[in-house]
Amino acid sequence: MKKLFALALTVCFFTIFPAQAQAVIAQPGGASGGLQGSSETDEIFGTISPPAGVEKYDAASGEQIGLILFLSNIIKIGTIVAGVWVMVNFILAGWTYITATGDAKSHAEASQKMTYSLVGIALIVGAYTLAAIVGLVVFGDATYILSPSFTVIGGG
Repeated sequence: MKKLFALALTVCFFTIFPAQAQAVIAQPGGASGGLQGSSETDEIFGTISPPAGVEKYDAASGEQIGLILFLSNIIKIGTIVAGVWVMVNFILAGWTYITATGDAKSHAEASQKMTYSLVGIALIVGAYTLAAIVGLVVFGDATYILSPSFTVIGGG
């Protein structure tokens, strides 16, 4: 439980303070001062290069960490997949109901599929609502997580 809490706290910190996260990731010694960039730390820990594809998110987010943009894309893809799944289940439930021809078991199965489909669509709407509330409370903008826009502060 402590590890999960530490992970959640770290993700929240780097989400709220992307500039500090960029500094921690970009500097081999971290943002604490100490042996930053020294050959001793390079020999011990080596250098870390970002995984493939990260440059695309960094460029789209104004050279900041693209975590919010990445999470937004995951939410959008998940919503599309879940929406298609709900639609297919609802159609299959309707087909089962139409072809049941008076069979009580088939009617019950179709009703259960329709109920699950409605619960699924309610979960999708609830997830968007929760993301908007978290965005409003944490960032002051309800669309911050769902449709992020980044501005670069300072000249460069």
